[in-house]
Amino acid sequence: MNDLIREYLIKEKIFFKEHFLLSQLSFIRIGGEVRFFVIPKTLTAYKNLLIFLIKNSFPYRIIGNASNCLFSDKYIDKVFISTKALINLNFNEEKTMVISEVGVMLPSFVSRVSAVGITGFEGLAGIPGTIGGAIYMNAGAFGCEISDNLIDVTYINDKGETYTDEKEKLSFSYRSSRFQYIHSPIISARFKLINGNIKQIKEQIKVFTIMRLKYQERNYPNLGSLFKSEDIYLVLSKRNKLYALIVKFIRRIGCFFHVQVNWILNYLTLLIFKITYAKKKPFSNKTINCLVNRGNLTFKDAVGFIKQLQAVSKNELLLEIEIVE
Repeated sequence: MNDLIREYLIKEKIFFKEHFLLSQLSFIRIGGEVRFFVIPKTLTAYKNLLIFLIKNSFPYRIIGNASNCLFSDKYIDKVFISTKALINLNFNEEKTMVISEVGVMLPSFVSRVSAVGITGFEGLAGIPGTIGGAIYMNAGAFGCEISDNLIDVTYINDKGETYTDEKEKLSFSYRSSRFQYIHSPIISARFKLINGNIKQIKEQIKVFTIMRLKYQERNYPNLGSLFKSEDIYLVLSKRNKLYALIVKFIRRIGCFFHVQVNWILNYLTLLIFKITYAKKKPFSNKTINCLVNRGNLTFKDAVGFIKQLQAVSKNELLLEIEIVE
């Protein structure tokens, strides 16, 4: 099987590496080797590669920017396909629609549409993911979601056939889409464009950027939000009355003195719920809902920490990151 894949990649002149170390790609600096790491340079090469792998039943996985991927530190015998080179973005003549390839980075996308006075995407400016990854998880921030102005998505199904579905058929909800339940790699997407005031758009992006720096971890390698929860402490409060009372009290004190208190809530959470996978402090001071690597975190420790929090919440905490094994 590996020989056949290698021969195909060489024949089609597709860039690849064998036994690629995923920790080099990981935003949290964790990951073992993957058998093939492949970077198609064109959409045609990408589609043909997918069809080849599907028809030959070779296991593969699509990797965008990997900003929310927790990779296993064991050997993964798969083909990982990076979309980082698939970055074409084209407006129609009237500037009422734009079509984006799967690998376009969200900050770049927002910058380019904002530069011509398009509004509705400002909240996505600081998300370090690709268009494909954003659609897959319906990424969003500050009241804005990638699906808001989406028209349709083109993808390849499990038979190697190309399909285009309108937004309404893709089951978008909070941090979720139908792509999370079907094995269908995204190729491209179309978005409707709404005209706005360039000055106001830039000001809004500036405000969101400042807010993002205030609430998100910047000091350690991390994967952003760990769970699909706007307030993890309130979710956990449902499981312990004493915890709920103390959380409310500490937050009132924080509001009164205008100080951040999440670092206190983090340790309260560990104490009351007896989280044993916390010796390496795999969470941000800003929120326990952010997995960080302070230099010695392992895949086993990270997964153990995640599972303990999920167990405490009675599985109400759903993952926003992806665990890749």
